Amino acid sequence: EEAAPPRHELHAAARAPARPLDTMSFQLLLLLTVVALCYVAVVGYATADVKAMFDSQDELIQVGSRYLSAMMLGTTAAFALHSEHVRRKAKLLGWGIVVMFFTSDMKWNKKTLPDPDDIKKLNITKKKQKRVIFIRHGESLWNEAFNGSKLPHKFSYQVIKALIGEIMMLPLFDSVLFDSPLNAQGFSQAKILSRTLDNYVSKGDKKSEALDDDVAAMRGGQNAPTSVLVSSNLRRAAQTLFVSHWKRLTTTGETVKIISSLQEISRNVDTLVLCHAQKPVPLPGVSECLDLDGAVPLGMQDCVDNKGNKPLFGTGLQRLEEFAEWSFTRDEDVIIAAGHSLWFKHFFNTFLGKSVKTGEDNPASDARDCKVKNGGAVGFNLECGQLADGRTWYRVDNESIEIIEGGFDNAKKQKKAAKKAAKEAKKLKKKQ
Repeated sequence: EEAAPPRHELHAAARAPARPLDTMSFQLLLLLTVVALCYVAVVGYATADVKAMFDSQDELIQVGSRYLSAMMLGTTAAFALHSEHVRRKAKLLGWGIVVMFFTSDMKWNKKTLPDPDDIKKLNITKKKQKRVIFIRHGESLWNEAFNGSKLPHKFSYQVIKALIGEIMMLPLFDSVLFDSPLNAQGFSQAKILSRTLDNYVSKGDKKSEALDDDVAAMRGGQNAPTSVLVSSNLRRAAQTLFVSHWKRLTTTGETVKIISSLQEISRNVDTLVLCHAQKPVPLPGVSECLDLDGAVPLGMQDCVDNKGNKPLFGTGLQRLEEFAEWSFTRDEDVIIAAGHSLWFKHFFNTFLGKSVKTGEDNPASDARDCKVKNGGAVGFNLECGQLADGRTWYRVDNESIEIIEGGFDNAKKQKKAAKKAAKEAKKLKKKQ
């Protein structure tokens, strides 16, 4: 029998890094460009003989600029032809611009959707139920650059740092902005979730029964509810799931299912995937985070349902329904899904009953109003039933929502509610 290839070779196709020559060539070209700039400046302004060849200093600058532009254009063109990854990123950039201006991903009429509470009225024999656990990815490089401090100097620094990082990654099948991966904080958040699962102690009472079952399902094992691990086809979600569930994956030998219906709902380029349809998701930094001797094997991902990038004129609603429908085709008791903040928020707003109001102090209202925290995990019961018009629809049971880790990012909401309460108390005091 042929020996299995080493784990680092298995991972090579997924990460698809450039050859060392590509990276070295690119960095050398950058260095040569800087040296050429310095040389032109020194020679042009310090050597009287060169100045004498031109009628004026302006003419010298113009000629120098033309030569420098030609050199940089030639260097860029040669490198683009030399590197497959540069050409591919150029195409992705073009597609990202088209998506940003023309996508219909967020455009669907929410007012005409059925009220999920209609499913609550159905006889128990006419509806099905599935337990679902959402895990939001850890903080990404995109989050760090664009969702961090809004102070002008800090924001400018973060964006410039991200753009420089993107330029330095040109020769690699990697990116800061496209399919943005986890940053250091994101990996830490995934490890915190892992430790939460490892250190959780079952309370064994009726009040904590749902939480006990959710943690048991996430850990896996013989006595736990049966479950399946599934991830968005964006890198940060898969990275978070692999880091947080590595112990389970290596114990059970199961695979993570990659499904494109979980791809984030947005027009931003960080929601565009790098991997091709039915190909594994690259997992940069995961083996280093887990201190592995080699890379994560390709065989740990089931990519049959990875359809690649979302369609230009599709809608997020289609993917929400597709995921819900897919969940009820599974035999497992629990669906553990790693995904994204806006996708999760749209899911809750679509499938929570209209009786759940915004602005209230409870988990269901928070699910409507707020994003799941980075690295957070939330469980709930999802119901499926056929409405009077024959349409299959879904309902999130608002009373079943359970915070496993982190929960919803409701700090601003609570602060706003506290200010409102203080203002009303002040008004009441004046009346008295």
